[in-house]
Amino acid sequence: MLTPVFCMAGAEYFDPREEVHQKVYNYVENDMVASGRNDKPYDRALALKQAQDLHDCLVSLGAHVIRSDGTEGLIDQIYTADPSFSMLSREDDGQFHLKTLWSRFYHGKRQPEVPEQQRALTAAFTNICDEIVISQRQAHRYFEGGDHLYDMARDIIWGGYKPKNGTFEPNEGRSEPGALAELATYMGMNVPGAENPGAAGVEVVKPFYHLDTSCSFLPRGEVVFCPDGITQDSCKTLVYNAFTRYGLNWESDLILVSRDEAENGFACNLIIVDENTIVLPESSRSLAENLRERDYNVHTVDLSEILRAGGGPHCMVNRVNQVRVPGGLLGNPDYLKEIRTEFSLSPAA
Repeated sequence: MLTPVFCMAGAEYFDPREEVHQKVYNYVENDMVASGRNDKPYDRALALKQAQDLHDCLVSLGAHVIRSDGTEGLIDQIYTADPSFSMLSREDDGQFHLKTLWSRFYHGKRQPEVPEQQRALTAAFTNICDEIVISQRQAHRYFEGGDHLYDMARDIIWGGYKPKNGTFEPNEGRSEPGALAELATYMGMNVPGAENPGAAGVEVVKPFYHLDTSCSFLPRGEVVFCPDGITQDSCKTLVYNAFTRYGLNWESDLILVSRDEAENGFACNLIIVDENTIVLPESSRSLAENLRERDYNVHTVDLSEILRAGGGPHCMVNRVNQVRVPGGLLGNPDYLKEIRTEFSLSPAA
């Protein structure tokens, strides 16, 4: 139950030269695609290998990967972070509840990715242990998984959003402002505006279409952050809710990433495997060294062909069983250890 579980699709039908959005609106999905990285010929064999390498890396780190080969015609399906957001939490009945909110894509052409992921997870959950109660719901608002990140250090869901004006703007934010409150309420977290909010919203800035392209919240409290990815007012919101409210020093724990490293190298788009282990794109060398100096166990994977379509490693995986830490690891540092001990001593474990 506490083994990290990721959902992932292969690159069998992936092609960075073709976007479903172009066929309808005559422009690419987002400006992070149109940055010169598609000038060279597409190497399909290399893309297949790189997707497999990420899979193998996660497995080598002790994770379980629910793998599908993808579906023909769903070009963006390789970015499995987007169709849903899931969280595993122990609730008042003493049982663990695994809740999934399925996305409502701003671009309807991507909505078919949701039932495909539902089928993959339903098949994987057929033999899940009796201690877990599973529930699922479709989002009512425009909501995409890549815009929402759980911060286990603070027990906060961070949500990226962009106010909608009635027109489709794929190279800007995908989730609408009310999506975070819907997610937080469903997950049993406090809604934004509470004295101790369990959710905090920030407005993303073009071309950083999803929050996971400019932010990542690390288990020990550091924040990997590209300031160009959110508005100035949202930067203040982030600093207050991530540092000031906890008496933390943002000058030491706010890990700044340059726009070039974030936009072209997808440095902020990292995978948190557990409290100590992080996976980065191979191109993020300076950030990898910074995190190693902070005693994180850092692994890098070459994803150069996958990055060409505007998504990195965090976009490629969906953490199915992210464990909620009540009070966050900053206030409840032994919570995960206690849970692991409890289940390792249980005869049913």
